[in-house]
Amino acid sequence: WLAEGAPWSEHWSFVTPTRPAVPTLADAGQAKNEVDRFVQAQDANGCFGPRTASAFPRDHAIAALAVVEAFGMTGSHLFREPALRCVALALTLRTPGGGWHRSEADGGALDVETTGWMVMLLKSAALAEIRVSTSEIDEAVAEIDRVTDRTTGRIGGPAGRLDTAVGLVARILAGHTPKTDAT
Repeated sequence: WLAEGAPWSEHWSFVTPTRPAVPTLADAGQAKNEVDRFVQAQDANGCFGPRTASAFPRDHAIAALAVVEAFGMTGSHLFREPALRCVALALTLRTPGGGWHRSEADGGALDVETTGWMVMLLKSAALAEIRVSTSEIDEAVAEIDRVTDRTTGRIGGPAGRLDTAVGLVARILAGHTPKTDAT
C-alpha cells in the first residue's frame, strides 16, 4: 500500500514527546488566573494547543473536557462559548466510523484512548446542556465494539488493559449495562 501512495511517517509511539510552550496572550494582563489564561489560549476555532502535536486529538479532548466541566459545574457565561467551540472542533476530528484517531500521522486509525476521552467530553457536554447527539456517542462506542474481542471483552493484545478499561468507561457513559449488553 505504500507503493500505491499511502502516506508514510514515523509512528507516533516512536516520536519523543515534547511539552508545548505555555501560550502567550496578546494582553496577558487580562488573565486573572490560570483558568483565564487557559481559556484565552483557545483559538477562534476552539483548538487548544498546536495541531501538529503528536497526539493532538487526545490532547484537545482532555483540554476541552476541562473547559466543558468548568462550564457545567459553574454555569459561568465565561466558559460557555469556549465550551461550545471546543466541542464543535472535537466533532470535526471524528474518523469516518465515528471514533477518533491519535494523530494525523497514524492514517486515521481508531485510537481507543482518544475515543474514550472524546466520549467523556461529549457526555460532559450533554450534561452541561450543550447540544450533543446521542448518536455521536453511540457511534464512538460502536467503533470501540468493533475492536473488542467478543469472547474475552478485551481490547487489544496482552497489553490492552488500558484500552479495555477505557472501552468499559465509554460504554458506561453511553448507558450500556451488563443487562442491556447481554447477547
